Amino acid sequence: MGRETDLAFDTVGHGNLRTAAALVGDRSRMESIVEPALADELGGQWITSDRSSQRLRELLDLCALGEFRVAVRKEYPLAASTHPEVAAGHGRGKVVLRIG
Repeated sequence: MGRETDLAFDTVGHGNLRTAAALVGDRSRMESIVEPALADELGGQWITSDRSSQRLRELLDLCALGEFRVAVRKEYPLAASTHPEVAAGHGRGKVVLRIG
């Protein structure tokens, strides 16, 4: 069938992991941050994150050192409505609210 995919990382859900399962040679290298039950059912992994002020500080330090980069798609002042941009769901990078 051709070359297998090395890794699948699902950030969308909606059953897309089923498509990935047909493409990934080693299902243990199939990961999801949105569908833990489906990832488990298909032999993949569910990835969670440590959301804490300490972890945020570590990530900011990595950004300052240039070792971690976040793609910013668009930046808005705090008073702006970002709903249309976020609801579109397309595009690379994060939508950011600028404070101050």
